[in-house]
Amino acid sequence: MIFLLMVVSGFCVPLLAERLGHKTGINLVTEIAQLRTHCIDSAQGLMEILSFGRERRALTALQIKHGKLLQLQSRMNHIDALSQALILLLTGLALWLALYFGVQLVLAEQLNGVNLALIAFAVLAAFEAIMPLPLAFQYLGRTKKAVSRLLDLAEQKPAVLFTEKDNNSDFSGKYSIEFNQVSFAYPEREAIFENLNLKINQGEKVAIVGSTGAGKTTLIQLLTRVFDPASGVINIANTHIKNFSESSLRGLMSVVSQRSHLFNMSLRDNLLIAKPKASDRELYQALKTAQLLDVVEQLPEGLNTWVGEHGSRFSGGQIRRIAIARAVLADLPILLLDEPTEGLDPITADEFMKSLTELMVGRTVLLITHRLTDVQDMDKIAVMENGQIIEFGTEAELLGANKRYAGLYAQYHLI
Repeated sequence: MIFLLMVVSGFCVPLLAERLGHKTGINLVTEIAQLRTHCIDSAQGLMEILSFGRERRALTALQIKHGKLLQLQSRMNHIDALSQALILLLTGLALWLALYFGVQLVLAEQLNGVNLALIAFAVLAAFEAIMPLPLAFQYLGRTKKAVSRLLDLAEQKPAVLFTEKDNNSDFSGKYSIEFNQVSFAYPEREAIFENLNLKINQGEKVAIVGSTGAGKTTLIQLLTRVFDPASGVINIANTHIKNFSESSLRGLMSVVSQRSHLFNMSLRDNLLIAKPKASDRELYQALKTAQLLDVVEQLPEGLNTWVGEHGSRFSGGQIRRIAIARAVLADLPILLLDEPTEGLDPITADEFMKSLTELMVGRTVLLITHRLTDVQDMDKIAVMENGQIIEFGTEAELLGANKRYAGLYAQYHLI
């Protein structure tokens, strides 16, 4: 009889808990994820929420989600309480049966009283081992859902597959860039490029200008192999980029963009991402090149100053100068600049471009911009429209041709 009660406690009650808690556990995982997302979005977009007077609406949405989460947690607690009560009931019943029959044996002098106590303790110990099972089964649905979310992420196939080793590592220091008949389209969208051709020679500085949506930033995404083109060939140093391993390709180019990210750690650690073994002297020299040394020297803890989430300790222009300092430390032969002055006021943008001058020396440079004053020090300018290079040459040549660039130039200087 006691064995039967143990089977009910260790098998039937956990299955009941699993059945009652399966759907609730799955909903619990979903609600927790949605609540976290809402909290992060609200915190990061607090300025916009306050600006449009939507703080009450955001708070109401938070309270609704929090209320749903509390309801689910309350239901899980009720299920837990029910399963634990059943286990305790069955444990008490088994103990009562053991003592009842044991006392009869003791009275009949067929069992020693000390042994009866040991039997009672053995029954309690057996049911104590069973006690956690209902709770584990109750949260099984939640655990499966959480594991499923992790596996969905882990099993996603990368958009680009790199080779493990370089197929050709002899570049002779000639780091040219060439797009040859390149076509590309984002999933479920019209083509961005159709048979695009562009050649940037070693040490040449080329700017790409054009309207928003022309495909300028996509050039850098293809160069860094965030995506691969549908057709055509992209060469670096006369070598197909698919012949580079990931580490080799990343070791050829630095990227400075309008979205340069700072991690929530010290300024020193943010800089060491580019060169982990850099000395303090190298760090200060890089900051000097980026024209940020005076700012850093005034910080309370210098290089050890915590930058805050998303670099909140610094302005947008200073964050981009830190990105320049990283590029200086990395000292790579190709420099990719993706709208580096976007969002900066004209004076700050001009000063920022001046700080890039030293970094560009001797490097192959591709600058993406819509700000025509940024292209003055470029060797060549390419005008892109609808995924095609429609003009290419020096600024003087393009102005002399009196076509698209000349029109952009005239319009820009009238603003």
